[in-house]
Amino acid sequence: MTITLPEEILQAVVEYLAYNRSFIERQKLEFCNKYSSGQLFSLSATSRQFRRVCMPFIFSFIQIQVRSGALERLRAQCSSSPTFAGCIRTLSVISKSESGEYDSCSSHENQEHLNLLLPFLIHLSQLNLKGIDIHSSLLDAIRSHPVSTVLINSLDLPQESDLAKLVCEEVVVVQGNKTSSLDSLLARGMQVHRIIGVQPDLLKEPFGSRTFNGLRELELILGRYPVDLIWFPDMMRSHASLKKVIFNNHRGLYFKNGRNLPFMRLFLEEAEKQGCSLLDVRSFDIARAITAMPIPDPYGGWHVTGLYLRIVRGCQLETILKLAHLFFPDIDALKLSDLGYICSEDLCVDPLVNALRQFSSLRVLSLLKMFTSVDITTRRNPWGGIEDRMETDTDTSGPSTSSTTNAMSIAVEAGALWSVSCIALEIPRLEDFYFEEEGSSRISVVHSRVG
Repeated sequence: MTITLPEEILQAVVEYLAYNRSFIERQKLEFCNKYSSGQLFSLSATSRQFRRVCMPFIFSFIQIQVRSGALERLRAQCSSSPTFAGCIRTLSVISKSESGEYDSCSSHENQEHLNLLLPFLIHLSQLNLKGIDIHSSLLDAIRSHPVSTVLINSLDLPQESDLAKLVCEEVVVVQGNKTSSLDSLLARGMQVHRIIGVQPDLLKEPFGSRTFNGLRELELILGRYPVDLIWFPDMMRSHASLKKVIFNNHRGLYFKNGRNLPFMRLFLEEAEKQGCSLLDVRSFDIARAITAMPIPDPYGGWHVTGLYLRIVRGCQLETILKLAHLFFPDIDALKLSDLGYICSEDLCVDPLVNALRQFSSLRVLSLLKMFTSVDITTRRNPWGGIEDRMETDTDTSGPSTSSTTNAMSIAVEAGALWSVSCIALEIPRLEDFYFEEEGSSRISVVHSRVG
């Protein structure tokens, strides 16, 4: 029996699958419309009605690597199929391939092809230009087009131009409060999505009074000198769109010798009482809390949602994560490094899984150096079957000096897949896993909660 649903209900179902922004990655501006197709291909094959409803969403995000003739072929496709062209909501144009090679077209050719392509994209709402020089002719075409957002990653822009539609993805601010060149672009309407503050110890109170149009994310690179956040309250009040602040301690220097920050102070003090004084906080993220009530505490409107911990030998993982959950119950992204000692005896991830269960809001998990201290190539392990299949599918021919590295790489990848399976079974709410080991390429596994 065939059940016919009203078109409005089907439309609502498809829109939910395409634009469900509860997923962390989908909240990023550069990924607007990118995930529209992932869940919809199978759905579109179930019936002609679903296919008709799904088609505009499947082609709403188009990414193109600029090579010889690529933009020209896309223009020809849009010219011959107005229906296809009308589906495109986000166009991402990248001039550099994944291999690092630049396109063979000249910058002038890219500009001309884009100028001719834009009129066909009548429903385009976002244009991502990575590595594309923006000349006056392209800027004129953008201004006359209904597209509302143009993402760029270069500040080399034409002089005396209206930059209202341009959003720079990332700007690095060095030497404290010196942002005069950026201020000139902002005064002409350009927005900036993300600011990276190098030497934040030089940021003084006047920095908080500056206005950065469209600012969504701020990253502070911590060094060995103490940071005074006297500018923080003013900046947060004047930037309502700012949702995330990252404190990056990637070199592990900041929290030594008693240096601290308001958001970490109580956690680190309690960790020291619990015998974890060597705990290494490599970074943490804070997000703006959603509340209708005014909060008098200058930092009270913000809470920690991301945490990167290096687990030093001697620190108990269960104790550390219990404290992390106690002080930061809203963590949605957790990164743990140097976990080799946890599985050094029996290669068991149960202690890790048990410690992670308490984080009800956890969505993204990154594990670094999980097998570093374990010789997983010469001992029996729980994922032998996976590893055997990987060895069968891998070309091991080549110089004998690479055989050990190849065996290690295979074992690490098999171990990562096995670990993901164990964790996913116990904590199904996780969306993404990231694994990285020394001597092996980074492994990224996406585990979707939908479908």
